[in-house]
Amino acid sequence: GPEYRLMNISMFVMTIVLSFDFMATFISIPFYWELLSDGEYDRFYGFFFASYQLGSLLGSPIFAKWTQLRGVREPAALAMALDCVGNIIYAFADALTPGSIGAVAVVVTGRVLAGIGGGGLTICMVYLVKLNIGESLFAMNGFRSWQFWGKLAGPVVGTIFLYTPVVDIGDVFELNFATIPPLITASLAAVSLVFVIVASKPLPHKDVVRIPFLKDSAAKLMLRDGLIVCAMYTVGSMCLWIIFSQVMTIGVVMFQIADTLDEAENLWYIYLPPIAGALLSLWGVRLVIRRFEMQDYHLMVASMAVLLLSLLCFFEYTSKESQWIYYIGGTVLFASNGFFVTAYRGVYGTIVGESRHVDLMMAFVLMASSLGSILGSLISGSIVTVEQIDECSSVCDPSLYQYECCEMVGLNAVVLGGMVCMAIALLSAIALFIPKPRLASFSNQPAEIVEGYSAVQNDEHVAFANEEDLYYGGE
Repeated sequence: GPEYRLMNISMFVMTIVLSFDFMATFISIPFYWELLSDGEYDRFYGFFFASYQLGSLLGSPIFAKWTQLRGVREPAALAMALDCVGNIIYAFADALTPGSIGAVAVVVTGRVLAGIGGGGLTICMVYLVKLNIGESLFAMNGFRSWQFWGKLAGPVVGTIFLYTPVVDIGDVFELNFATIPPLITASLAAVSLVFVIVASKPLPHKDVVRIPFLKDSAAKLMLRDGLIVCAMYTVGSMCLWIIFSQVMTIGVVMFQIADTLDEAENLWYIYLPPIAGALLSLWGVRLVIRRFEMQDYHLMVASMAVLLLSLLCFFEYTSKESQWIYYIGGTVLFASNGFFVTAYRGVYGTIVGESRHVDLMMAFVLMASSLGSILGSLISGSIVTVEQIDECSSVCDPSLYQYECCEMVGLNAVVLGGMVCMAIALLSAIALFIPKPRLASFSNQPAEIVEGYSAVQNDEHVAFANEEDLYYGGE
């Protein structure tokens, strides 16, 4: 309604800023790590790449619980403050001595703090779910639409700064393509912080019997079913990030989109598939749901199958692959992931969206995504290496961005392992959702939950006044 218009805008801005944050700095991460680690800590690249998601994994449940107890204003303000401070620390790590433990510690600390702030996206999801009770897929698709603009602007801005001349500030700090994006994000976060404080107001709620989560049998049953779906999404997210965390190197070494990582005039081509895939999925989800009225759980299963098949494009059958394989396969991979994300959030929201503890349980949406990206980044970063091609005369030297005679080793094993995990998750989804959901809490009808779980009626710890008390309210 009109009374939430200003708050709606503030949550929209917050979602865009936090989504922009990761994608704007993503392009420069390989370069920045090469500079700050100076070849001393290359084996920890996977951890550095995953440090933002690690922060999100930690921040999501904290902000979710805080939102349940105190409302939106305070946790949202802290999330934006942490994002602002984390990005400033991340940028100014450039002023420290390359290769020193101090430089590495500072840049990782900044990344983790920004990631904890990024966990504030849970607040925005809860906000949309509470304003759209009974319309979980609509709320989740709306949230993804909000995210899209930040995720689109991030790579665009990051790419523009690849061409920006370096500006020295004193003798220790540079404004360059790696430090400008986080400083821009910090500025946007500061503006969003003020907006959130001014615009936030209490969310709608129902006055009912309050039951602590650990004694709420219905909530625990919903969460159990929700975590089954979260596990599927964690696997899907892991498979995506196996590729996404290495996309710069894959584009240069495997598909020769640019001869070296510092060939900026062609480097931005590598980000065409993620952007094209996001655009296609954003448009496609609306088409599939509205025109064809496809159920979200059917969409989830179908998108998982397409995601599984798209991973085949990243098998390195030879040292070099055709660029069209990357463009088509990458676009399909990211588009199918977009469908999967929206459908998964819709399914999960349908399971837990009417719970009295929806604030806390919505944290698992972002936690599952963060966990999958952490696993994918760590696995890929620890197994996939870039090595010299024996018969090539030039030198393969990643520290100097010389990749003409390099090949990727271990990528096949990582992709194959991801496909096996994805196949298991897909079979589990088929068993649970085809032809119709077999999770008793999926329909969000109290009578069905009670019928499916007789233990709820006989729980010695909880006495429900009526069926409605199974759902609404807070702790």
